[in-house]
Amino acid sequence: MKYLSLAAVGAAALLAVPAAAQLGLGGADAGPVTRAELKAKLDAKFAQADANHDGVLTREEWDAARAEKRAARKEKAFDRLDADRSGSISRSEWDAPRPDRASAPDAEAGGTPPPPPGHGRRHGGPGRIGAGVFDRLDADHDGKVTLAEFEARPLEMFDRADTDHDGTVSPDERKAAWEAMRRQWQEKRGE
Repeated sequence: MKYLSLAAVGAAALLAVPAAAQLGLGGADAGPVTRAELKAKLDAKFAQADANHDGVLTREEWDAARAEKRAARKEKAFDRLDADRSGSISRSEWDAPRPDRASAPDAEAGGTPPPPPGHGRRHGGPGRIGAGVFDRLDADHDGKVTLAEFEARPLEMFDRADTDHDGTVSPDERKAAWEAMRRQWQEKRGE
């Protein structure tokens, strides 16, 4: 998935597992989520990124929020590895078994262990995540993203996933919506 942080909000805030987790709405095994809960999370993310509190996001604010989120993820990844909190990662800490490597093939058995955290394995490197998301969110192409523009796509996706129209996306509805999105992506890629 290409979108993280604020980009996740703009693209698939509720349905995609990583995006939903970014918003604190849970992943595939999460409980039900109401439209009001999603809207509150979107409002909070927007307010956090709107540095000058003028009710719109500029590209500069967008980029700054993405950079801040990226730095926080790097710090968190470092802290997970720095078990003794010494401020550096020793060879033994680096080689220590971690849950994120539990399912990876053993290098000695001919497999390749995964790259260390933060090495851009999913998105092609730094700065590439969400590069065009701001432009897609800016529906009227005025160089600014309003709260309405910011919320439009995630709320539309929520409404599509809420098949019984009760204002709540259940785990079953979330799973069905995720599977439908996955099928669409596969069709686009010709799988």
